[in-house]
Amino acid sequence: MASARCRDDRGSAALEVVIITPIVFGLLSFVLFAGRTISSRQRVEQASRDAARAASLEPTAGRAIAAATQTATQSLADQTPACANLDVKVDITRFGPGGVVSADVSCTVTVSDLSGLPLPADRTITARSAQVIDTHTDRP
Repeated sequence: MASARCRDDRGSAALEVVIITPIVFGLLSFVLFAGRTISSRQRVEQASRDAARAASLEPTAGRAIAAATQTATQSLADQTPACANLDVKVDITRFGPGGVVSADVSCTVTVSDLSGLPLPADRTITARSAQVIDTHTDRP
């Protein structure tokens, strides 16, 4: 009777491996995708905060836009994966002492290199930050 049980179990380990392997690879790909998305979101949010802060320190609206764009670009330049498309928009409608300047940073991150999941090739992440302009700073 014991020998009949051994023959019934033959090949079950191979079948288990065949069934479990794609599931494990799919879960691993999903974890990598989620990690990349979360990391990219944090970097874009930080770049947006840095850009708004840099804009708030400038004396003129034109220089504020240039400073915000440069700061966001530098903040995201050394990151991996790099932004395939970076867009920085600065709202200076309330620029001036006691006003507010805001920065919208949008970054397109490529996720097509993560195989195993039916994912879009690119993911666009956007963040907005606002900064109050100091009332005690001399501005022309």
